[in-house]
Amino acid sequence: MHTHVVPNRGSPPTVLLRESYREGSKVGKRTLANLSSLSTA
Repeated sequence: MHTHVVPNRGSPPTVLLRESYREGSKVGKRTLANLSSLSTA
């Protein structure tokens, strides 16, 4: 699992909790949670 920060134009960035997985020879990413609304402190 890892966090992925996605920049947004004119808005605060979106923070996603993601997981990488493999289907045969392809690698995919699955979003587990949107953490954008949590405080940073």
